Amino acid sequence: MALGDAVPFVTAHWSMDEVSGTRVDDVNAHDLLEIDGATNSGTGKFGNGADFEADNARYMRVADHADLSPGDEAFTACLYINFEDQSATRTVFSKGADVSNAGTCDWAIFASGGTLNWRVSNGSGFTDASVSAPSNGSMALVIVTHDPTANQTSISVNAGTRGTASYSAGLVDTGAFLNVGADGSGSRFMDGIIDELIIVKGYCFSEAEEDELWNGGDGKPLEDWDVGGSGGVQLPRHLLAGGNLGRAGLMTGGAL
Repeated sequence: MALGDAVPFVTAHWSMDEVSGTRVDDVNAHDLLEIDGATNSGTGKFGNGADFEADNARYMRVADHADLSPGDEAFTACLYINFEDQSATRTVFSKGADVSNAGTCDWAIFASGGTLNWRVSNGSGFTDASVSAPSNGSMALVIVTHDPTANQTSISVNAGTRGTASYSAGLVDTGAFLNVGADGSGSRFMDGIIDELIIVKGYCFSEAEEDELWNGGDGKPLEDWDVGGSGGVQLPRHLLAGGNLGRAGLMTGGAL
């Protein structure tokens, strides 16, 4: 298995390259809208990243869609984060409202007390997979997975040892917003950079694929994932119908 095998399952990609304003999803147009004011930019892993400040209580969100709601399917999400402050709970991204309430939060990535947590809900209780949180001022690759065959969730930082948890209930879908930079209650705000957020629905990364994405610390942008796939060059589903690969600029009008 290689990253190229995952490409047809990518359902959302926010490069976060915009200086401010709406952050465009260049796969399926699930664009992130700013809430309570502008979210500016800072230096990301590749180009700009969205720069969140906890003290201004701003975040971004997009309405629920099947592309963003895996349920009891294989699921991977990956992104780069660079914390500026972790003195309080920092929600990186979440689906639902209030990461402390299993009845309203579908799932979330958040830092608290020196740990980085991947929390999933069955509607009445939580299960957390956790690892040590990356240091402030350090750009880190974070990957979370849900494996319905192994009944396990995982989280890793920089393709290190996974934190895992047994989980067989599937990821609940309340129909709530997907939030970036805060939980759905408009609290527990992120403080730092978020870049290159990608959702992969129907596919669970292997540890080898996490290593490939880490790429010795250099990373690998989405437009390079199709290199080395077991099936040759593969493109996301929206491109197979003829479209544009956003910032990659690889395809126009359905032709290479």
